[in-house]
Amino acid sequence: MIYAHFSPQFSTSKEVEYKFEEEQKLIINYNDVKEEIDFSDLPDGELEMPEGDDEELLEGMPDGLIKSAHKEDGDLYITLRRYYSDPDAPEEITHPPEWQEIEVGETYG
Repeated sequence: MIYAHFSPQFSTSKEVEYKFEEEQKLIINYNDVKEEIDFSDLPDGELEMPEGDDEELLEGMPDGLIKSAHKEDGDLYITLRRYYSDPDAPEEITHPPEWQEIEVGETYG
């Protein structure tokens, strides 16, 4: 299973979409730049971010798209930054639930 927490950030110039394919492969599309990360071989425990951030994981993308990731009993828990541009965005965007189950093949953004 995959569980995500989307950390909201207001921005009128940035767009990001997340899509999980297969078991635990994440595709990030940021302003038409795509990056793919496979978490399927990650053992249980916390993902160590290089130098405390994700800059080395995601070339050509802003720092902080992946805020944290860990596995527990084989399930992936990942915190991702979600940009939104509507100042009147609904509460589920501006104050999302702590964890939501991710559907493989669905796009989130």
